[in-house]
Amino acid sequence: LRAFGGGWSFSGAPATDGYLLDTSPLNLWFRIRERSIHPDYSGDKAGLYFVQCGNSIAGLNRNLRTEGRSLRTTGASNGQSIVGAMSTGTHGSAIDVGAVQDFVVGIHLVVAPDRHLWIERSSSPVTTDGFAGLLGAELRRDDELFNAVLVGLGAFGLVHGVMIET
Repeated sequence: LRAFGGGWSFSGAPATDGYLLDTSPLNLWFRIRERSIHPDYSGDKAGLYFVQCGNSIAGLNRNLRTEGRSLRTTGASNGQSIVGAMSTGTHGSAIDVGAVQDFVVGIHLVVAPDRHLWIERSSSPVTTDGFAGLLGAELRRDDELFNAVLVGLGAFGLVHGVMIET
C-alpha cells in the first residue's frame, strides 16, 4: 500500500505494484484541547492542530484563516498535501521559521493493518500520554524515529496525520 496526496511530485516514489491510496479525502483537522497538551510544552497551546494527511496547503491556510491562524510557512505553490510537503522537504522556508517540517511536532503513523503509532520527539513532548490512546495508537517518544519518519517519503508506513504548530 502506497499513498499519494496532491499529485504534485513527478517522482516515481509513490509507484507500487500493490494498492495506491488517494489521501485527498482524508482532510479532517481540529485544534488540540488544552487537556491533551503535555505540561512541559512551551509553545503556543492555542496554535496546535491535528491535520489528516490529505489536507492541502491551500486548504489548511483557508481553514486556519477562519480561526485567525495560518501555517508558519508554505512554498510558492500550495496544492501539495501537508504530508507530501513535509515528507519531501521541497517547499517552504523562512529565515526565522524554517521549512514545513519545522512546524510538525507529532506524527500519526500506520505501520500495519492492526498497529499504528503516535510519534513525538522525546526531547520535546507535545501531548499528554493519553492523547495517543484517543487515536488508538501506541505512544513513541523518540527523537531519531521522529526525525526519520518526518522526511521518510512513506518508507515507514502511511502517515495518516500530523500535529502542527500554527
